[in-house]
Amino acid sequence: MNFPIGSLIGVIIILALIVGSINYYNERAEPLDGDEVKYAGEWHGKNGTIITIRESGTGDYETSGKSFSFALVSIEDDVLEMDLLITNEVFEINASPFESEDGTMMVVNGEEFIKK
Repeated sequence: MNFPIGSLIGVIIILALIVGSINYYNERAEPLDGDEVKYAGEWHGKNGTIITIRESGTGDYETSGKSFSFALVSIEDDVLEMDLLITNEVFEINASPFESEDGTMMVVNGEEFIKK
């Protein structure tokens, strides 16, 4: 099979940009500290949203029609922000992580999340 060299170079450039972006965000991330560590983990919302927060200070977001990975995560007061170069999501923390009979839960933007 013959691939045009231009297509191969294009693929290599795109892969380099993706890897570079991930490394850039990992280097800029500030690790969670103190009370923020309780937010680390994979959180599944009752409406299907998935929020992953890493102790490294990066996270992923997935909902119907939108997803991104390796965003910078910041938690201040009652606000959780996930910032990626071209997009960001700001969440109101209605209830910080707490223990329930179903497991560890939190409420963000009015949606209940359980830690998996």
